[in-house]
Amino acid sequence: METQVRWTGTALSDLDEIYEFYATESTTIAEMMVNRLYFADRPLRTMPYAGAIEPLLVNREKSYRSLVVEKHFKLIYYIEKGTLFITSVWDTRRDPDYLSHKVYPPCKSPDS
Repeated sequence: METQVRWTGTALSDLDEIYEFYATESTTIAEMMVNRLYFADRPLRTMPYAGAIEPLLVNREKSYRSLVVEKHFKLIYYIEKGTLFITSVWDTRRDPDYLSHKVYPPCKSPDS
């Protein structure tokens, strides 16, 4: 049985930003890159736990996982009630603090 996959607005915005970045050089390359990233969720439909637990997000309420795609990108996701939610697409060359703050909800407070 396939797991349903949903892309959040943030993740789709990330794809738009990636497209815009690559489109400055070539719209063909930009389209290819975004398509590769978008369709990289296909293996997760049958193996949702294939991605590693994301170490930058272990202190979150949800159990976030990541799947490395295209050498410099990660799909960030969690699974809830049989649905896999892709929350962000990270360019791993960026500052880790910036990337981890893009994922909501933020860290658990020490009092929780």
